[in-house]
Amino acid sequence: MVRIIGSSPRLDPSQCFLHTAITETSATGTTPIPPAECSHHLALSPTRMLRSKLATLALDYLSSTPSHRGKYRLAQAASKLLDGVPIKSTYGPWLHTRFSDSTFWLAARFGNDEVMHHINDLSSQDGFIDVGANIGLTTCFAAERCSAVLSLEPSPRELAELLRNCALLSPTACRPVCAGIAASQETGFASFRINDAEHSGGNSLGCPTTSSDTQVTVPTLRLDDMVNPNTLAGWAAMHAAWRNSSLVIKIDVEGFESGVVKGMSQLLLEKRCRKVIVELNQSRASKLNNEDNVDLIMRKLGYAPRVDPGMREHYDQCYTPAT
Repeated sequence: MVRIIGSSPRLDPSQCFLHTAITETSATGTTPIPPAECSHHLALSPTRMLRSKLATLALDYLSSTPSHRGKYRLAQAASKLLDGVPIKSTYGPWLHTRFSDSTFWLAARFGNDEVMHHINDLSSQDGFIDVGANIGLTTCFAAERCSAVLSLEPSPRELAELLRNCALLSPTACRPVCAGIAASQETGFASFRINDAEHSGGNSLGCPTTSSDTQVTVPTLRLDDMVNPNTLAGWAAMHAAWRNSSLVIKIDVEGFESGVVKGMSQLLLEKRCRKVIVELNQSRASKLNNEDNVDLIMRKLGYAPRVDPGMREHYDQCYTPAT
């Protein structure tokens, strides 16, 4: 069972709406996943096992070879023949293949080492909040370790894949709550840009920048409005993590990080988070006219950066309560 709030995965990417309540829906009720895929960790039919092995070999090649025209032709061919096959990622979670999407290659192989290092200490005492979940690598990783997971992904296209990948979790994993919502500094609605399908990791708030982008309107919500004693009354596991200051939050929102942080100021001032991991890309943020310094905001709210970026502009920063 995967709990969902938000954009229906059956919608066209140009449509988006917000459900008024959390509902529990079977995997096959939201996205048509054959039973063999849902129980892949127990058994796969010989045909599906063969396709999974072929997909793994193709992904290994694509992830390890330099860029060239033939490589992307192979990716397109693999997409037609092998998309939707469950394979095990380097980091542990099983994901459905999306060969035409370079973000999938990174999620399934070695493109997320920094953030995975920062969340490698997750335990059953933690509540994990995944802001900008994309297809769900970190959501699924956390679900196998934590007692509660909240996953926010405003793109209807990626939300559909997120739900499909959550359906591949083991029976002992916690069931993530997946929401088609963008975390922000204000609660309301905003324009959201769905990037070309070849790089879904570029989705972000804002208007389209190329002709291949799609614009939708998505609900926005401050994390302070979503995660507090009143709203968590019906979710015991996440409430316990909040009460014990054991929240771990990962933020990957392509240049709009400062808005998310401002929208969770109460959580930070009350030290409800033991760790906040933020993907920072100052160059991208500046192009979007987001000049706020996330380090400065976090320091003012009582959290210190623990990663020395050196000369890098693009990296994953980890903040913990300042001593």
